[in-house]
Amino acid sequence: MYDTPHSDNKREIVKDELPNRIGSRIRKTRLALDLKQAELGEKVGLTADRIQKYENGARKPKNEMLEKIAAAMNIEVDTLLDPSLDSDLGAVFALFELEKTRELKVKKSNGRNILEFEDGKNGPINEYLDEWIKKKAKIERKLEKASSEEERKKILNDYELWKMRFPRSCDEEKEEEEAERAKDKDKAEERLRMVREKWQIGNNNYPES
Repeated sequence: MYDTPHSDNKREIVKDELPNRIGSRIRKTRLALDLKQAELGEKVGLTADRIQKYENGARKPKNEMLEKIAAAMNIEVDTLLDPSLDSDLGAVFALFELEKTRELKVKKSNGRNILEFEDGKNGPINEYLDEWIKKKAKIERKLEKASSEEERKKILNDYELWKMRFPRSCDEEKEEEEAERAKDKDKAEERLRMVREKWQIGNNNYPES
């Protein structure tokens, strides 16, 4: 059973977490550069109190001010923002974040870039990835057998819905598979019963050879 939006371990939904995340990144970068709040404030024309409010999430800096803060600390503004996957650079910053929060490892193997999460240190993330890999394999097999564009679209649409419901969809799929197996078992037992009744196998009354 996976943690789902309905489980006790669900991620608490906090209204507008973005200021907290941006503030945390400003503070982390400032400390890495050994800057005081007043020093950073002076560089961008703000008071130490305003920098403190940014860092604790009480206020969210406007985009123009974020760019000034990033320039003052000689970093990319993407460092302070949530990673945007719409660009290659944004995707790389997302990987930087995963390296920090999920111990993502980046390796080179046979000329290919390999991303992996270290086992045993990241909760169920590797288990989630296993489920995703299995689902992808199923989808690819279905697409290979699809006989029409309409069927392909339905398969891909179902896959998108599976991702939107993840990880609950894993439990739902397992329940469906178990129900199918139970159905098949019932059918097999029913067929066996009919054969036994037909030939009265229980009474050793076999058909003549």
